Order: sequence, then C-alpha cells, then structure tokens
Amino acid sequence: METIRFLEEWTGHPWVGVQLHFQPVFGPKTSQPPARLCEAIFRASSETFTCAIEMIQCPGACRCLGVEASDIEELATGMFERSGTPRAAARRIISQVPRLHFTPTAVTLGKIPSPDVLVSFLPVRGAMSLVSLWQETHGAAMDAALSTFMGVCGNVVVKAFNTRQPALSFGCPASREHLHMGEEKMVFGMPYSLATTLPSSMRASTVPNLISSSS
Repeated sequence: METIRFLEEWTGHPWVGVQLHFQPVFGPKTSQPPARLCEAIFRASSETFTCAIEMIQCPGACRCLGVEASDIEELATGMFERSGTPRAAARRIISQVPRLHFTPTAVTLGKIPSPDVLVSFLPVRGAMSLVSLWQETHGAAMDAALSTFMGVCGNVVVKAFNTRQPALSFGCPASREHLHMGEEKMVFGMPYSLATTLPSSMRASTVPNLISSSS
C-alpha cells in the first residue's frame, strides 16, 4: 500500500484500490444494499470491503462490468431524459464506453495491496499535480479522452483496467449528484502496475503540499 500512500501525499486526497475478482471469492462480503459502483468506490475511501457483483445495480455499471447486456436504447433514453443528449448520439457514445471482456464475481474496494486500478476524486489542482508528475516521469503528455457517460465505472475503472493507461473523467451526471462531488472535482484512475512506477521515478523531487489548500 506504499503506492496508495504516495499518491495521497502527492495529491492531498484519498485514493481507493479496486480489485476485480474473476474466480469465486470466499469470506465476508458487504451486507449493504445494492449500490452504484461509483458510490461503492466513494464509500471505500474510509473502509475496505468486498462487494458481490450482483449487488452493483446501476444499469450503466452493469453494462461496463459485463453483468448483463443492458439495452442500449433504454440507457440512451435515460441519458436523453437526464441531460437532453439526442438518443442517436447517446447510442453511439454508449456503444464506445469500455466494457470488461469477462464478468467478475466480486469487487474488493479500499486500501488493499496490489489492486487492479486506483481511483480518486480529485480537485483540479490535485489532478494537475499528478499530470505534471506523469509528464516529468514519461517525458510526454497524458492522453485523455473525456466523457460524461458512465464516467466512473466505464470511462475510469474499466478503461484503466483494459488499456493499462491512466483515465480521467468528469463523472456522469448521476455520479456527480449522488456523490456530491461539487464543481471542482474530477475522477482520476490509474492501473496499479503503472502507478508503482511513479514513486521510484521521483528521486530528489519534492512532494507538493496540497493538503492544506485542497477542498
């Protein structure tokens, strides 16, 4: 969990590990009612738990996680009703949202060793600091395709898992509403294997003091 601690020191905000299980998981699982994946990640900033995949009930998250082949027309109608996005455009965008190739049996969330993906809800300044660190480490800009559809489940968690690259999102309207993200927050995800390369690259660099100025 050294990498999680490093990212929290660097950005001044909590990070959550996400581990996807593709084999049966034995042991205690959360007894909380069905939830959105984004809500479960937000809750995991203060506790660690395993959530059976059937407890994730958000239609968009279910589609991204491969739980069920959610009807694109139904999702497009929901997008139209919430944001006014034309159904035809919504259908095209939904079809492009990353999806898992295999359905996991459960998801473990929290401060865990060697997760698949790390996620944080960062203010702009914290995100800028991390992007700057990325540029310093890799000598290149960070590519990011932004979307407001399935912004946490598909375009951050699943995208980072599938591509093994960082993923940024503003979240979707539902996640911003349910998580009370505020206007200044965005969602940042990174494969754990990639995040582990950052601390070793720092050497004499100094972690910026963002905690006192972040919100």
